[in-house]
Amino acid sequence: MDTGMSSHCTPKFRLLDESQILRIHHAALRILQEVGVKVLHKKAVDLLADHGAGVKDGSLVRIPSFLVEDAIQSAPSSFVVYNRKKEPVMELGGRKIYF
Repeated sequence: MDTGMSSHCTPKFRLLDESQILRIHHAALRILQEVGVKVLHKKAVDLLADHGAGVKDGSLVRIPSFLVEDAIQSAPSSFVVYNRKKEPVMELGGRKIYF
């Protein structure tokens, strides 16, 4: 019997608990700040340097944790991906899953 109602149930699945996620996040912040990352785009290097990153040998950029945290806070919670015809094909964010 068709009730005219539909339900979308997405199971919750987590591989890592909150403390493990935080440990990975803090390790990544430390690597970016202490080891750095090679950035091969001059304008990107200049932009990062202008906002407080350290630059060594022209392309090794050490990114302070405040820059990463600010970027995370300013990132949208979702965004739309478009195809070559400029048509929306999927929204990434929340609990949406695509294969």
